[in-house]
Amino acid sequence: MKEERIKILQMVEDGKISVEEAGKLLEALKASCGNEFFCDDEDIADRFQEFCHNTETFLKNVGCKIGEFAKDMEPRVRNVTKVAVSKTADLVDELGKALAACLNSLNKCESENEECCGCGAEKDEENREN
Repeated sequence: MKEERIKILQMVEDGKISVEEAGKLLEALKASCGNEFFCDDEDIADRFQEFCHNTETFLKNVGCKIGEFAKDMEPRVRNVTKVAVSKTADLVDELGKALAACLNSLNKCESENEECCGCGAEKDEENREN
């Protein structure tokens, strides 16, 4: 489009056409632009502004949707976290009880110096003696 405008203006400068004819040609050229993405500098600026506006609107909508999603997910995440903490605490309690029972058995075996629970305390003692 720019090249065509320059050619028309050059034709006026060369005296090949009048200013009125150049005006008509430029109007016709602008009208023929139709659906082309970039037609002239004004059109470029208008389309760029429209693009920026559309992009900004789109990004605001995406941001709102992400915010809504986060608000919707927050109670769910809190609930899952609460359940996970509770189950982990229960597991730690069970492990603590099992370890305490094992230590009690081990201490009992060592103090009685006999095989009472099959935990291998006697073997450890024999290994210490060797």
